[in-house]
Amino acid sequence: MSNPKVFISYAHTDFEAARRIADELRKVELQVWLDASSLQPGQNWVAEIERALEEAGYLLALLSSVSLASHWVQREWTSMLTRQLGGKNGGIVIPLRLEDVRPPTLLQPLQYVDLFPDFNAGVARVVGFLLSQTRPAWLVQEEMKTRPTLAEVATAPTLRAPAAVIQQRGHGYSSATWQAWHTVMGHEPLTDAALQQMDTRTIRRVALRCVTLQHLQSFCIDTHTDRGSLSGSSVNEQILSLLELLLREVRLEEFIRWLAEEAPRCVQAAVAQFLPEILGPSSRGA
Repeated sequence: MSNPKVFISYAHTDFEAARRIADELRKVELQVWLDASSLQPGQNWVAEIERALEEAGYLLALLSSVSLASHWVQREWTSMLTRQLGGKNGGIVIPLRLEDVRPPTLLQPLQYVDLFPDFNAGVARVVGFLLSQTRPAWLVQEEMKTRPTLAEVATAPTLRAPAAVIQQRGHGYSSATWQAWHTVMGHEPLTDAALQQMDTRTIRRVALRCVTLQHLQSFCIDTHTDRGSLSGSSVNEQILSLLELLLREVRLEEFIRWLAEEAPRCVQAAVAQFLPEILGPSSRGA
């Protein structure tokens, strides 16, 4: 189960909102980078911000009339988007509107969350999304059977539990899925470890590395999934749309099993890259 850093980008006049968001994320053990609490005396703040952006899995862009006029705020989320476009390790940018402002051009294609008029409801939705990304996928799917919205997911006691407690529960997948992954991993302890740590974020990264247009078409045919329901013009955009659909319909396990059966060598290499603690450095070139 990964816990990628969440970088909060904001104008300093919006600090109180940023602090409240950071507090809620820390309650569920997410790593938060907020300059006011993360920068230490004497540090080169420009270099530290760049380092934090490189390490971040997510960037929350707080949008207000003040932040939209801030060169430094725009520089932060532009840096993250540039890394994505360049094929580097860029995290997901999530715009959060603090007031009724129009997102800048580069952020307009991204789904935003409004923190007005109900700040707490908006933050709950953000927390729910990040929990769905960073907790074991099987456990998220289990909770989403009765908690269909991200705001409701944010209240799930099992998802808010400490990471050590969650990991004690095992992986929760069916024997068919376990067998498909065992063919990939080769050893029972490695299979259990991989499935135990297979959160939605890792599934997304493996899919973006291993799923081709042909794979996408085949999965839709094999599972009777309407490809016309997927949005986006590029393969990567359609993969992300598919994963969102499968998460919403509680069908992620179906995809996990199918991918291990269809692209075992790529899946093994992706696990070595994204979960190196499982296979170790010797297998990263697999």
